[in-house]
Amino acid sequence: MTQFYFVRHGETRTNSEGRFNGATVDTPLTTEGIAKTILLGENLKSVEFSEVYASPLSRALETAHLLMENNSKPREIIIKEELREMDLGSWDGTIVSTNQNHPQFDNYFHHPEIFDPSSIGGETYTHLIQRGQRVLQQIYNKNENNNVLIVSHGIFLMSVMKYLLGESISEIRNTPMISNCSLTILETRNGQIYKKIQWNKTFD
Repeated sequence: MTQFYFVRHGETRTNSEGRFNGATVDTPLTTEGIAKTILLGENLKSVEFSEVYASPLSRALETAHLLMENNSKPREIIIKEELREMDLGSWDGTIVSTNQNHPQFDNYFHHPEIFDPSSIGGETYTHLIQRGQRVLQQIYNKNENNNVLIVSHGIFLMSVMKYLLGESISEIRNTPMISNCSLTILETRNGQIYKKIQWNKTFD
């Protein structure tokens, strides 16, 4: 049995300002983001991970390093480019509400199956899921019957985790976004069929 521990990075300044936080804009964790990450690390300190992976973006790496600081068996963090957040093109770093008149704004939030980011130079949900699925299969193949920690981003994790649970692209955004510094655990016996053990748990 393999368990994937998926963690969304701690809160960043961009998050706290209500801005899009995609693949290029990368701000540090806030004081609250750091505190909640340390608390999550305390709750995970007895979990032994065979490997720890993170997105190359600094907010994910900072989160991963903080999580490992007090772990009983800390691991070196392996950076995977494929774990990077969705590319939001020209929206990245802008205040979310200022883009609400864009013809693709509603599709991004409510109809991911028809979201067309070509006008903003961004990435489709389909492409995001494909790169996520590929890298997770590679990670599973190396870590069968172990616990694996993966630190990444909100849209990336929501999209890929729901895909692993058998949901369609159209269903990705039908539940609230996972929280900063939240933990989701998925379990698999064969790397094909996944079971939800815990979803979007936060520690306060």
